[in-house]
Amino acid sequence: MSVVFLVALAAGAALGGVLLRHVAGVSLAAGALVAAALATVGGVRLFVHATGGLGYVGMRTGLGEYVARIVGLAAATAGPAAVASGVVLPALWAVVGDRGGAARPMGALAATNAAGGVVGALAAAFVILPAIGLRAAFLLAAVAYLALAETVGAGRRTLHAFAAAAVIAIVVLDPARLPIAHLAAGERLRAATAGAAGTVAVVDTGDDLQLRLDNAYVLGGSAAARNERRQGLVPLLLHPAPHRVAFLGMATGITASASLALGVEDTTVVELVPEVAAAARTHFAAWNGGLLDRPAVHLVVDDGRRYLATTRDHFDVIISDLFIPWHAGAGSLYAREMYETAAARLAPAGLFCQWLPLYQLTREEFDVIARTFLAVFAHVSVWRDDFYPDRPVVALVGGDRVAAPENTAARLAVRQSGRAARNAGCSPRRPVWRCSISATSGRRPAPSRRAASTRMTGP
Repeated sequence: MSVVFLVALAAGAALGGVLLRHVAGVSLAAGALVAAALATVGGVRLFVHATGGLGYVGMRTGLGEYVARIVGLAAATAGPAAVASGVVLPALWAVVGDRGGAARPMGALAATNAAGGVVGALAAAFVILPAIGLRAAFLLAAVAYLALAETVGAGRRTLHAFAAAAVIAIVVLDPARLPIAHLAAGERLRAATAGAAGTVAVVDTGDDLQLRLDNAYVLGGSAAARNERRQGLVPLLLHPAPHRVAFLGMATGITASASLALGVEDTTVVELVPEVAAAARTHFAAWNGGLLDRPAVHLVVDDGRRYLATTRDHFDVIISDLFIPWHAGAGSLYAREMYETAAARLAPAGLFCQWLPLYQLTREEFDVIARTFLAVFAHVSVWRDDFYPDRPVVALVGGDRVAAPENTAARLAVRQSGRAARNAGCSPRRPVWRCSISATSGRRPAPSRRAASTRMTGP
C-alpha cells in the first residue's frame, strides 16, 4: 500500500535525523543500504509465510478488521525496507552539507533522488519485471542496495564485513526460490509470468485449466468453456448478420472464439494485459480454436475504453466481457461516458453487450448500471448466461432497435455442426431464456424516470 510506504519512508527520514547525531553520514548511509537489502529479501519471505504461500487475503469479520490486517501485513513486510531507504537521503545530505556551500550539492542530490524514483518505477514495471520476473527483481533490488553500500562506504572495514554477511543472508533467503503463485493441494503450475499489470498464472487443478491474475482472480478456465463461449454467442446471434465485431477483454479467448463458430469476417480482441493474451494463445488454443492465429482476428493490447475512444472503426457488435466490479479502474467501464463511446462506434443496427456478474453486485449497484445503460441505448434487453443459483451472470444488450431473439437456436444449429451447438449450450431443446428490461415500452426512459421496470419472459 502506498500509504504504508510513504509513512515508512518519512519515518526513516526522521530516524536518520536522530541517528546523525551519533553516526557519521557516510557510515549511516552505507549501513542503511545494507539494512534495506536485508529487509527486502526478508520482507518477501515474511509475506509468503504470512499469506500461507501467497494465499488470498480476504475479509473475515468486517471492513475495519480487513483494513487493519492488510495495513499490518504491508507494514511488517514492506515497511522495514522503506524505513531503511528513508534513512539514506538525510545521511547523504549530511555528507554533502559538510562541503562548503550546501545548497547546490543538496539540490543535485534531491534531483537525483527524484529522477531515480521515476526511472526506477518505470524500469521495474516495463523492463525488469517482463525480463526477469518478480522474484528475481527482488533479488536484483537487494544486490543493487549492497552495491551502493559498497560504493558509499568504500574503505570502511566494519561496513565491508557487514555487507559480506548480508550477501550470505541474501543467498540463503534467495527470493527467486519462492513460489510465484498460490497452489492448493493437487494443483500444478503450468506457467507464470510477471508484468506491469501483475502476475499471470496458468494452473491445472486436475479437472480444470485456469487462467489466474495475481492469484486471487480466475479470469476463466476450460471447465467453464461452454458458458464462456455462450457469452460470445448470445449477443452475436441477436444481430442478424454480424460482419465486424469487437471483444473488450480476452482472458482465455473462449468467449471471443464464438465469432469463429459463426463465421464472422473481422474480429478485434482488446486485452489490457499482454501476458494474458500470451497465455491464451499458448495454453488455451484447444478451447478457443487457435483464436489469435486466425487471419480474421486482430489483437489490440490496450485499455478497452481508450481503444473505443480512439479507433475510427465501427462494429456490428461490441461485447464487453465480465470484469470484477471492485477492481481498480473497473468502475469506468460501467460509466455513461463508456456506453456513449461504445454507442458511437456501433454500425447501423449495431448492438453493445455488457456482461455483469450479479453475484458480485448488490441490487443497488445493478440498478445504477441498468439505469445508466438505459440512458444511452434506446432499446435494452437482459439475457442470462446460465442457471447457476449462486453465481448468476447476465448481459445488458442495447442498440437503436430491438434485438430480435427469434429463431436464435435455429440459426446456431445452421451455422454450426450439431456438436458445436450442444457445446455452446444452446439448442432447440434447450432454449435461451430471456429477461427483458423495459422503460417506456422498451425504449429509452424519459429524463424524469428514476428506475426501469423489469419483467421475466421465456418460451
